[in-house]
Amino acid sequence: MGKKSRIFIILAILMLALMAPAAWGEDDEPKPGVKTPVERMETPKATKPAKSGFGIGLRLHGGMNWLQGGDINKGIEGYLSYTEFQADWYGYPYARTFNEIRQALNGGVDLLFYLGRRFGLSLGASYLKKNQQSRLDIIFPTSTMSIFLTPEVEALPVDAGLFYILPLGNRFNLMVEAGGGWTFARLKYDYQMTHLIHSETASREGDAGGISGFARLGVEVKISRSIFFFVEALGRYAKISGFDGRCDIQLDGVTVDSFDGIFYSYDLTTLGRVFHLFDMFESPPGAPVYSNVREAEIDFSGVSARAGVRIRF
Repeated sequence: MGKKSRIFIILAILMLALMAPAAWGEDDEPKPGVKTPVERMETPKATKPAKSGFGIGLRLHGGMNWLQGGDINKGIEGYLSYTEFQADWYGYPYARTFNEIRQALNGGVDLLFYLGRRFGLSLGASYLKKNQQSRLDIIFPTSTMSIFLTPEVEALPVDAGLFYILPLGNRFNLMVEAGGGWTFARLKYDYQMTHLIHSETASREGDAGGISGFARLGVEVKISRSIFFFVEALGRYAKISGFDGRCDIQLDGVTVDSFDGIFYSYDLTTLGRVFHLFDMFESPPGAPVYSNVREAEIDFSGVSARAGVRIRF
């Protein structure tokens, strides 16, 4: 290649280098803060940090509770049997209706603290209340004496638990939980006797509390990203005793006695028969008529079938 040819090639390269920025124009120049395609290729994209799973939520639930009852059912049945025994002794016919406290509606709310994506702590409370009336009619030749026994129980368990959520596909979860707490309870027991124009009433009410434990197993379905509908079974252990309160006794609408006392469970022995009863006394009833005396115990242990909604905020 000649000397003139080499000079011509060098001049051509210099002209192209000078003309390139002008051909692009000012608008095509990279703007401040905007990365060029080359820079975007060379700079790796920043990755978002993974979610820790921490958070809070709410759980609302309600359903039916089946409970044992304890001394309240045994005591009502025992009183009816004792009164029937007396009617038989004197030769009077009678008719009875005995209703146990076994089922009660319940509802509650739990605050959930997620410590991870699948597990966390719960703090909540639920409430149940139930009363049942039993009746005994003793039929005299010219009149009928009616006795009404109406016990009522209330319970407010306040629980803390540890839960775990196991995914079952894209829409369903299995939730297990166990824990314990304190159950606040109230026992009411009303007695009413009517005969002709006369009446006698005794109203007793006492409060108590005790430690309780629970375990639950449920299945939930995803409604939206943060809302789940669930059904579950819950088992609870809670035997409460020491119900102390007040008793008021009236005859024909006039108060004849009032005292502070405790509900006791005891066996009453009469004419060779033993009857299990419960009532409120100022002090424990003594022998020889009364035996196996102890504080009356209401057994709230049982199983609940519930449904509700879990919300994660």
